[in-house]
Amino acid sequence: MDQLTQTVLDAHGGVERWNALHGIEISGSALGPLWTRKGYHEVFKDISISIDCHRQFVSFNPFIETGARSLCTPDETVIESASGAKSVRANPRDAFNGQSFTSAWDPLHLAYFSGYAMWNYLATPFFFTWDGVTTHEMEPWNEHGKTWRRLVVNFPPDIAAHCQEQTFYVDERGYIMRVDYTSEITNSGPIAHYMWDHANIDGIVFPRKRRSLARLEDGAPDVTRVFVEISLVDIQLHKKIV
Repeated sequence: MDQLTQTVLDAHGGVERWNALHGIEISGSALGPLWTRKGYHEVFKDISISIDCHRQFVSFNPFIETGARSLCTPDETVIESASGAKSVRANPRDAFNGQSFTSAWDPLHLAYFSGYAMWNYLATPFFFTWDGVTTHEMEPWNEHGKTWRRLVVNFPPDIAAHCQEQTFYVDERGYIMRVDYTSEITNSGPIAHYMWDHANIDGIVFPRKRRSLARLEDGAPDVTRVFVEISLVDIQLHKKIV
């Protein structure tokens, strides 16, 4: 493991503390023009999400309507209605083939994209230690008078992510402040995704605020083009039952 990866893991609470967890539950909001463009204006104004810390599983409960919930892995997306009826999509990423930036989504599209994205955000940086994930440090970046170290992370195909190579920006505390990626399935182009308002929750550090912006050719963010803004209100950690 390279030195910067270890610094980031330690700053966010350490692998040992993370491995003692079973899951995480959060409440908050995820708003922005992306959801409106896809036909779901303010659908995530008040959300409740749970993730598994040791496999890529995420559930929104409720999902779109009271009594319904989503259950997502990279291989399958399920929506259960209040009556217990199920909508199921295997190989959910394939359903985005041929879509454009302005294509509307059905509820299973929404559940898959929102699910894997939120899992990635909540499980960062601890899944950097998983099999098949590789990391290396590149040259630093200067932004608004601050110097951030940069960590390039390559994802294996079995982890659902915005794209397989992403660049994480790390401040002097070891906190991740920004990540650059291309959102392949939304066709929205290069993204600069910022994080701030970090909170220590029982030893694990999470950013409570996030904003994704378009990224210009020189790497600077386009502050006039906001896609998503996320605000976490409550974060609950659930430990393993020994």
